[in-house]
Amino acid sequence: MTGPGQETPLDLAAAYALGALEPDEVARLEAFLATSTEAQREVAEYREVAALLARGGDMVAPGDALRVRLLARIGHDKGHALPAPATGAVSAAAPASSRGVPWLALAASLLLAGGLGAALVSARGRLAGVETELAARDRTLTQTQQLLTEREATLNSILEPGVQLCQLTASGDPEPGIQLYFNRAQHQAIVH
Repeated sequence: MTGPGQETPLDLAAAYALGALEPDEVARLEAFLATSTEAQREVAEYREVAALLARGGDMVAPGDALRVRLLARIGHDKGHALPAPATGAVSAAAPASSRGVPWLALAASLLLAGGLGAALVSARGRLAGVETELAARDRTLTQTQQLLTEREATLNSILEPGVQLCQLTASGDPEPGIQLYFNRAQHQAIVH
């Protein structure tokens, strides 16, 4: 029986469900859980509540009646101690909420960081490939622009007023032909 000022194991059920107990408190509570179906039910309910809280969603402020009931229960059960565990009654496999959650969170964080790092390296590689392709296309575009500029200059020279066309042909099959564009004013000739 617990006297005034001592906690009962049920007082620690909420902290146990959240994984917020010290190892010695966990051991004592687990020994109590092995013998109490009521405590097991409360821990299961607290875990459900913790899971719902973790989901988030629209938060609604609790009513004043809930606050009054909660403070009354805290004041009533505040001073109960946990019973000492019987020797050999502690389970060898502590629940994940008490011992594995920090390591699981750390492992998940490391996997996430590794995945993000790999994605970054892959994205940088793709970016480098795209930059190389763009540079090659830029060089090709520059060369094409130079060629078009030269051809435009040639066409402008041919189409100027006063340019004479002379065709030179020879006999044969097919007949080879040369076109000579001569601009007397500029003393310029273009052979095609």
